[in-house]
Amino acid sequence: MHHSKKKSAFKVSYIICFAIILILVVGIIIYGYEKRISDDKAMQVQDAAMNSRINELSSQAAEKLTNAKNYGVYYKIKNGQNINCLIVGDSIGASNCATSADNYWFNKLSGWFSNSQKVTATFKQICHPGAGISTGLAEYNADSGSGYDLIFICYGINDRGSGNDLSVFSKNYETLVKDIISKNSRSDIVLMIESSFDEDSGLTFAGNNENIPNVIKKIADYYNLSCADLSVSFKNLGVDYNSLSVDGTHPNDAGYDIYFKTLSNLINQNITNDKKINYTTKASLYN
Repeated sequence: MHHSKKKSAFKVSYIICFAIILILVVGIIIYGYEKRISDDKAMQVQDAAMNSRINELSSQAAEKLTNAKNYGVYYKIKNGQNINCLIVGDSIGASNCATSADNYWFNKLSGWFSNSQKVTATFKQICHPGAGISTGLAEYNADSGSGYDLIFICYGINDRGSGNDLSVFSKNYETLVKDIISKNSRSDIVLMIESSFDEDSGLTFAGNNENIPNVIKKIADYYNLSCADLSVSFKNLGVDYNSLSVDGTHPNDAGYDIYFKTLSNLINQNITNDKKINYTTKASLYN
């Protein structure tokens, strides 16, 4: 009888131990299952957050591209996008008479873009000594003419004089501007009035109260273009022009530095003011 009770107690202990083990095993299985579900949910949350961020970044990149197309060159610069620049001009456009490439106004401007704006500005030239606006118009149209963000027009000095016709200059200059706009609808065009123009140089054409600098300013205002009047920049220094020139026309190194500073200040002002590029179709000023 005593032996039977002992055996029965052993069975009860065995069953209890088995039950405990079973409960632990089931608990572990349930815990692992719930943890896996929890981990899966956490992973889903992380995946969703990551996908949302990817979509957000993709959306931002797409928005930047769209805005660059819609708002133009200064939006690109503010957002760190590299730009392509074109110079259409004469010997001053090419920085002739500078002592080295380091003193070219456009090389200094390229360095300013890199150091100050943190973008790369690549410059191409369509410039020739002695070229006037008629040559520039033909040479621009012989080029592909498109894909530029910032375009500098530097003509006028070789178009002055009694042998030239202001009406032809005005028409060709405006035609060049309109051709550039048609191929580069989100670029800004910088019209440069060369430094050797001055009020007393006899540049008003016979029978017409306008002169070349005034025509350039009028076209700039009409089409909402940027205009850099280098003749004013030089005059404001209050020094003899010959001290800034090698021959009375072409700037020396100090003169080209004024070109660089005038142009970089103008461009910086456009960036600061968020200048938008939005050309509209307009009737010609000069026919």
